[in-house]
Amino acid sequence: MDKSALITGAGGGLGRGLALALARRGYHLFLHGRDESKLRALAVELEPYSRPSLYRADLSDPVACSRFIDSLLAETAPPRLVIHNAALMPAGEFLTLPAAEIESTFAVNLLAPAELTRRLCAASPAPEGVMFILSTAARFPQPYNSLYSASKAGLRFLAESLQVELAGRTRICLAYPPLTDTPMTARFALPLPKAAPLPVAERIIRAYERGQNEITWLDWEIMPVLVYRLLPRFFRHLLQSKREMLKNALKHEGNKV
Repeated sequence: MDKSALITGAGGGLGRGLALALARRGYHLFLHGRDESKLRALAVELEPYSRPSLYRADLSDPVACSRFIDSLLAETAPPRLVIHNAALMPAGEFLTLPAAEIESTFAVNLLAPAELTRRLCAASPAPEGVMFILSTAARFPQPYNSLYSASKAGLRFLAESLQVELAGRTRICLAYPPLTDTPMTARFALPLPKAAPLPVAERIIRAYERGQNEITWLDWEIMPVLVYRLLPRFFRHLLQSKREMLKNALKHEGNKV
């Protein structure tokens, strides 16, 4: 099939928006999620545009992740576009986080995208493009959101490395959406502006179609990125001075998708 895409974490939020944006462009979709009822509801929503293939799998389980990839490759050649969107964010004090949440966060945010990319790009024909949905959390440290920040930073450097390794074989795209109004970000206690998922998804896909391989937003989130890049010591001092505010803004509530 000429236009096909795999989206992980498609059951809601930005993943749902990406599914709608691609379906409206005529893509056949392979949608992954943990909640089968959400996937089926999305499939009904997509009926005017596409009849997606649905895959329920817990990417924090390496065995389930491997079976998911096996099932996908048994049904089809690798989709032309792969979008790594699934993520976990167990915000809170690092020392209070259960070991299981540390393992599951790195499994979903880093290890599963790495294994999916390795398996799909080693197949023939390889995907034309792989998109990594990142975050400004990958570009500067975020106390009390340390696991998400660390795992997304790892994913960023994996993607940037693959831009070199897979050049001429598979296009690698890095997308840094703004803070988006999703169940995962609902915990933020600070009065921060949040973007609606659908317009964000549309902008990401339009930028991808224009050939952009790094998709960013020029909004308030660019300021801490620039300060950290230019004045890292000052930035760390600023984080220390705002420690209590950050602690209260990101209380531990368990992993959210």
